[in-house]
Amino acid sequence: MARLIVVVVMLSGCIVDPADPAESAPGEAESPPNNEHPEPAAPHDEGGNDAPCAAKAMRWIVVADTSQEENFAGTPGVDICGAWAECDGVAVTAVEASVVLGEGQFCTANDPECLADRTDPDAALDDGAPCEATSAPSDYVSVGLGGVLVLGFDRDLSGCTLFVEEYAGGDWESYEVFACERADTPLRGCSALGSAPEGGALSMDVGGACSGATR
Repeated sequence: MARLIVVVVMLSGCIVDPADPAESAPGEAESPPNNEHPEPAAPHDEGGNDAPCAAKAMRWIVVADTSQEENFAGTPGVDICGAWAECDGVAVTAVEASVVLGEGQFCTANDPECLADRTDPDAALDDGAPCEATSAPSDYVSVGLGGVLVLGFDRDLSGCTLFVEEYAGGDWESYEVFACERADTPLRGCSALGSAPEGGALSMDVGGACSGATR
């Protein structure tokens, strides 16, 4: 008789009265009271961290070459002399630079026929003046066909006006400019700012991380 009582007690612990709204069947989520809906979760970045769009700082500028032909002068692709931003009336320049070289024949420090190394990204760490074709050290960096120049600033550029100076002496050169929250390549978390289908200088406003076409 004792065994029967134990079994009944164990089973009664699993019984759910379907008429009782206060109890839910195992595995079912309880509904919010008064038909309330839960607040949506905050946006996450690709790393899984909370990162509301408006809070992302756009402190990286990416110049991507879109040229179709090489000039065969040791400076393939666009030749970026510098980039700077005007933020609240104050001019700021980049503090770090890196380049992912594209295709083409480059003038480098090891080439005795070249006046200067045209692949040094630090040449773009100023406002772009002066920018002479025969400068030594080089006033500009050549990124090559399909190359990418990444410039880092020490502040968020959202709301600033950005200026990119490109040596316009070469033919068939073109590029696009992006503002990014990270320095990754390929581009992620970036907003398109503008393009120069015939090369030359560009000026453009930098929106926040939530504005403009992204990639």
